[in-house]
Amino acid sequence: MKQTNIVKLSLAIWIFGWSYLCIEQVKLSIDHINTKTESISSVVVIETEKEVSEIKADTELSTIKEDCNAEAFWKDNIEINFNENYSEVSLEFKNMKPNEIDTLFMELQFVPVTDNYRNFRGFSFYNFETIQIPSDQDSYATAISLEGVEDDIEVVLRATNKLNSRKHSCWSKKLFTINKNVLAINKVEPAYKDDTFLPYDVKYFDMWNTTEDEYIAQYMKYQNLRTLHSTLPEVHEAAVALLQKDIIKVEEEYEWDKGYLIDRRVIQDEVIIGMFGDVKETDLQHLSRLLTALHIIAPNLEISYSNNINNVTLPIHFVGCTEHFSSQFNECYRSTLGEFYHPGFFEKKYHGFIWVDGHLQGSDRLFVLTHELGHSLGLGHNLCTDYSVMSYSDLSPRNAYFDYLDLMMLRVLYDPTSKSNWVSEKKLIKKHDLDINKLEIYKTYDSGACHFSPPKYDFLIDIQKNGL
Repeated sequence: MKQTNIVKLSLAIWIFGWSYLCIEQVKLSIDHINTKTESISSVVVIETEKEVSEIKADTELSTIKEDCNAEAFWKDNIEINFNENYSEVSLEFKNMKPNEIDTLFMELQFVPVTDNYRNFRGFSFYNFETIQIPSDQDSYATAISLEGVEDDIEVVLRATNKLNSRKHSCWSKKLFTINKNVLAINKVEPAYKDDTFLPYDVKYFDMWNTTEDEYIAQYMKYQNLRTLHSTLPEVHEAAVALLQKDIIKVEEEYEWDKGYLIDRRVIQDEVIIGMFGDVKETDLQHLSRLLTALHIIAPNLEISYSNNINNVTLPIHFVGCTEHFSSQFNECYRSTLGEFYHPGFFEKKYHGFIWVDGHLQGSDRLFVLTHELGHSLGLGHNLCTDYSVMSYSDLSPRNAYFDYLDLMMLRVLYDPTSKSNWVSEKKLIKKHDLDINKLEIYKTYDSGACHFSPPKYDFLIDIQKNGL
């Protein structure tokens, strides 16, 4: 019994000892497991944060590349400077080139600072310039200068979406204003090409380009042209009626409106034309043909061309319409293709100026040139469906010459026996023995005066189309 008790005691001690050791081991194992779990969790957290950061960075980059309005690109990526010594604007792209942004189209705009560009006779147009920035370069620099007119220049950086055909800005910023005193001033001169105009159509023609006998022969030819006026039809009631009509826009449609003869300005002083800007050889050739026709229809009108800006009294500017040009000057971006700007009341020497959208091509371009020249000579708008370059009718052909009705009206305004800058219905009726009843009918029925094509004007139309 005693021995049995001893054995039982020894067994209890052995069990207790090993139990203690097992508990400690289990405790150590649990601690080890916990420690490892925490370590793993920490690693997972760190790696997750890294992935999130990378994803965020990739997202931002993707956003920049898809959205040209992304501030991150504009804020930190571009450095801009102006070098006064060279009148040079420079840009440097630090991290990303423009072509890395799929939809980005970047340009620099130079905007003249003027309150009244009309005072500059349209020459401020040339200080408004848009330059495309190459998309595949880290840096870009361009020199700028004023063209003939002293004006401060605002420098604007602009971005657009290439996919947008009208190129609306998705981002723009005025960078700085350049004082006119630090810019070079280039003197602009009219476009000119030898042998385009006849000698008598060039103001101060250079006699070194021809012999005296040749020049005299050409001058006599000019005098003979003027005598052809006598072969033209007499002043017609329909032409007088059209000169007293105009048009007005009602909502989106044009309608006939009452015009006034007093608005039909007749030029008595010498007109000297000069073409500036993006002038094509075809523009010069077309104008030359128009001048020949005008020598006949308006024989007492002294009208010519000059390659010297100091002589020019009627500048014609060919400048392309852009969105910002439109907002600055004439809202051309909506629908306007050309415009005649009347001279100021006290401008006796000059005859206003003409703007033609330089982006126009072909017959449309020549049509607008002829149309605006017609305005400068005193013609207004009409809604005749044919026979007039001054028509706003959708059905009217866009012929690039003074058509029958235009010639009939110019015949009235520039009658060689008239010495006045203005015309009146009463004087015209008396002078040309017009039928008052016919005149009233043409004035009453809006389209009644639109259907005339006197064959005696055919040769004038042919001159404008083909020359002499």
